[in-house]
Amino acid sequence: EKDFLPLFEGKKTVSEKHIATYLLDVKQRKNNVANVVADFLKLDLRYLTPFAGVGRFAKLKALSAEYECPSQWLSNIKYSAFVVTDSFHGLCFSLIFRRPFVVMGNVNRGLDRFNSILSLVGLSDRLLPSDASEQDIQKVVVTPIDWEDVHERLGSFRNRSLLFLQGSLDR
Repeated sequence: EKDFLPLFEGKKTVSEKHIATYLLDVKQRKNNVANVVADFLKLDLRYLTPFAGVGRFAKLKALSAEYECPSQWLSNIKYSAFVVTDSFHGLCFSLIFRRPFVVMGNVNRGLDRFNSILSLVGLSDRLLPSDASEQDIQKVVVTPIDWEDVHERLGSFRNRSLLFLQGSLDR
């Protein structure tokens, strides 16, 4: 997380509580999940979809967050109360910035990487199936995340990965 802090220095950051909603595949089911989360937490959705207002994303224009640069986009995640995403990057930034989240995978975009990282950090239950009920969604929303454990696991995996790379390069 500290590696990203310089990106926010001197930049306008988001101050109001919101749900960062980053959906690459805008489908009714995924919008329904976002709406269930918003209703349950009594917070506004802020869509971070880069194509809002264009083509099949036109309906999101009124709900879109306006961001001037990548740091503004990231600040919408960093300062959110919750994240709803179907993006691997949305998932990773939720983990980095310690934001509670739900994620909806997509087989065509590489579901294995979602399963892999979620399993690694002990948060597989945050990947919602396509038929998740309102109660299933709410259960995930209220389940706390042990961020210290998550970041300890990430740190351990990062160290093992660096050792592997160094060993491979030294051969």
